Amino acid sequence: MPDPLSPTARLRTLSLELARLREAAGLTRSEAAKAAGWTPNKVTRIEAREWRQPKLLDVEVLLDVYGVTDPDRRAELLRLAREARQRGWWTGYRASQGYQTYIGLEAEAAVIRTWEQGFLPGLLRTPQYSRALVAARDPELPPETVADLVALTEERQHTLLNRPRPTAVWAILDESVLHRTVGDTATMVEQITHLHKVAQVDHVTVQVLPLAVGAHPGIDGGFTIITFRRSVTDPEIAFTETPAGEFWIEDADGVDRMIRRFGRLKEAALSRSASLSLIAARLADLHRRT
Repeated sequence: MPDPLSPTARLRTLSLELARLREAAGLTRSEAAKAAGWTPNKVTRIEAREWRQPKLLDVEVLLDVYGVTDPDRRAELLRLAREARQRGWWTGYRASQGYQTYIGLEAEAAVIRTWEQGFLPGLLRTPQYSRALVAARDPELPPETVADLVALTEERQHTLLNRPRPTAVWAILDESVLHRTVGDTATMVEQITHLHKVAQVDHVTVQVLPLAVGAHPGIDGGFTIITFRRSVTDPEIAFTETPAGEFWIEDADGVDRMIRRFGRLKEAALSRSASLSLIAARLADLHRRT
């Protein structure tokens, strides 16, 4: 059974491929737009993935401008355009456009590497923990939106971790995440129990960075690196979130810096087995308090 496709990821692939074809044809964006009879910024918006519903005619025009005559190659790119026009399963939820973009790209991930120092990543949360965290991060959210975001997190977990070819998740957590109470003690007992269980799944690796490490390469905030299944056409991408919004890193040098940073965090963190022991110890401590 094939993995479900992601319109967001297909749109990214299509835009990247069209940019490569333009460069191979030796054309600037302005020259390509002029040859297509378009305004100068239309090609720029296409390559920046600012066209939410790519028109097949626009793709055909660009393929003509770029001299793509091979029928199979044209059919492949037009197929991407059709797939990019579909609705992702996540669009029915009350989530920001930035969050939906993240989920759409995550949906076709082969590997997700994530570093968190404030809270558990969504793929490892329980519903109660998610609910308490969402409400704490934005107390002004209406209850129905909170419920929607919690349900969305659960669907992400099911889609990525339980499909025939599950996404491999490598999460490095600051030790403080295990000690910071989100919700109440009962919520934390349930959450740490779940974390200990999911951390033993073959395609999930959890490492804990001890507080004793002190200053470290990830001290300025969490981030995520996504490696796609079609790594030849879909280069890796990094993501970070701040109170000001979501930020994507797509240039090769920038992504490489984040990969190296993750590698240094991995070296500084406890091993998988030692991390499991620490999580178990934290769970035992919580049980003693209840």
